[in-house]
Amino acid sequence: MDARQEKITYVSLNGMAASEQKLQELTMNAVSAIEQYYDNAEFFRDLVLKLQTRTK
Repeated sequence: MDARQEKITYVSLNGMAASEQKLQELTMNAVSAIEQYYDNAEFFRDLVLKLQTRTK
């Protein structure tokens, strides 16, 4: 849809492979950042990992 509307997106600028690599990097950074919050870390870790595979 973005391509049809000629919108510039991260993927259109960097390509799918680079975008997926960046997603993996940012996801692991987020997981590492929340590990220090022991009580809520599991909930937020699961949330971050679900967002990584979100399609819409």
